[in-house]
This record gives sequence, C-alpha cells and structure tokens, in this order.
Amino acid sequence: MYHATQWEQSPEYRDYLNRILAAIADETQAAEFYGRLQAQAPTEMAREYLEIARKEEMMHRQMLSRLYFNLTGMQPAPAPKPLPKWNTFAEGLQIALDGELAAQEEYRKLALMSAYPQVRDMFFDIMGDEIEHSIRFTRLFAGKTS
Repeated sequence: MYHATQWEQSPEYRDYLNRILAAIADETQAAEFYGRLQAQAPTEMAREYLEIARKEEMMHRQMLSRLYFNLTGMQPAPAPKPLPKWNTFAEGLQIALDGELAAQEEYRKLALMSAYPQVRDMFFDIMGDEIEHSIRFTRLFAGKTS
C-alpha cells in the first residue's frame, strides 16, 4: 500500500483525480437532466423522485468539488457533458437508471482507491444515494409509485 506522499506522486493518483473530475461532470449533467425529465413526469411521485435525485446530485457535485480542491488546491474545471437525447419519459427514465447504476460502480471504485478513511466514507455515502435513486427509478418503471 502507498504511503500518502507516494500515493500523491503516483500515476494512479492522477487517474484518481481525473475520475473525480469526471464524477463532478457526471453529477452536474445528471442534475440538469433530472430537472428537464421532471417536465415529462406523468405523476407527482415521479416528479418528487426526480427532484430528490436532482438535489442530491447537486449536493454530490459540491462534495466532490470540495474534495478536489482539498486534494489539489485548485478549483475543479471539468469539461461539460452534453445532455442525453430522449423522446419519451420511459426513455429518459431508462437513461437515468443506467446512469445511476454506472455511478454506483464508479463510486465503489473511487472508495476503494481512496487513501483516507473519511474520503472513502464519503464515496460510500454517495454510492448509497445512487443506489436509492436507482431503486426509486426502478419503482417508477414497475409502476409501483404508492
């Protein structure tokens, strides 16, 4: 296992920082996407689930941005990601669910890469939120909104 100073000088650390930047871009995109998908939501429950996810994605973006700053001393400047294209609410919901499942895996990997227990815990907390989002979105797919 790397000592913290060895870790910070390694190519793996650069990859870790790039993954954090990508996660910030993903969270920003997801928050905007969920806000737009809300306009197509067929039920109040769907709008509520999307609003919860949108707010949590914005919170994740802030947490990750603070982490990046604390690790590098620089404000993060991730490249913006375009919103996905969709026509129906069901298509948008599928895109959202796929994104949440991918995020869960990425946050698991970031947690396992982390040299500091507090950072590891933060990634696991974010992963837990992403799991909750995917459960809610799956319920919407199944029509179980009560």
